[in-house]
Order: sequence, then C-alpha cells, then structure tokens
Amino acid sequence: MGCNCLFIEQTPFRLFMRALINYFSLIFTQRNLYKMLSRRKLLQQMVIMGTGIVLIPSCLSDKSKSSILLKNLTINSEEENMLAELCETIIPKNSTPGAKDLSAHLFVLKMVDDCQTKTDQEKFKKGMESFHAFAKSNTGKDFVKCD
Repeated sequence: MGCNCLFIEQTPFRLFMRALINYFSLIFTQRNLYKMLSRRKLLQQMVIMGTGIVLIPSCLSDKSKSSILLKNLTINSEEENMLAELCETIIPKNSTPGAKDLSAHLFVLKMVDDCQTKTDQEKFKKGMESFHAFAKSNTGKDFVKCD
C-alpha cells in the first residue's frame, strides 16, 4: 500500500495525503475501481479527503501577519518579534517572568491599536521603523539578532 513511514504521526493532513495517494494509486493500477473498493472504504477515504481539504488552509497560514487581530494597526511578524525583544530588554526574565513570558508586546500592540488616535499609531509605527533602522546601522544586524 505504499510507504507508511512518512505517516508516523496521524495528523489530519497526513491522513488526507495517505487517502489521496491510495485513491490515485488504485485508479492508475486498476481499471475497475468500483470492484477494488468497498463502499465503506470509499466513504471513509472520501471523508478523510474532505476533512483534509477543509483543514489545508489552516496548514498554509500566512506567517508574515501579526499573531493577534488588530483593527487599525498593521504589524508584520518581524516587527512583532522586534517589539517582543524590546519589551524583554526593558523587563528581563530573572526570578520573575519576563515580558515575553507575559506577552507584554501583545498588550502594547492591543493598547496602541485600541486606545491611541490614528496619528499616534502612525508615530508608533514610524518609531518602530526608526528604532529598527538605528539598531541595524549601529550593530549591522537586526535588533532581534543582537546579543
């Protein structure tokens, strides 16, 4: 039935791919597909394929977006990571949790998005961009990659 070593973890996407491979291998090897599959097996594979089709968009999510939903502010994941590192620099982890552990950067983004005016949000965004440029010009690398 093919190589099952690729499907050690039975995730829905992998089950879907296994069913799809089995289905097409049967089509190409046997002309009378309806004689090879029982009705139960065919329905089972169709359900697995349908579930996989429904779940594929969640597997292909855009990694460049922010991890929280913001109404007015547009932040990509690189800027969010930089803000997380900046918050961690201000509130470092020691015997108490640090800013990353508390997701303080998400709190900052939510407060700026909900409570600040449009001009203040633009100033915040420009400040983040200028901080990024400052860190890159002084260290030669992104703030996230600095020690």
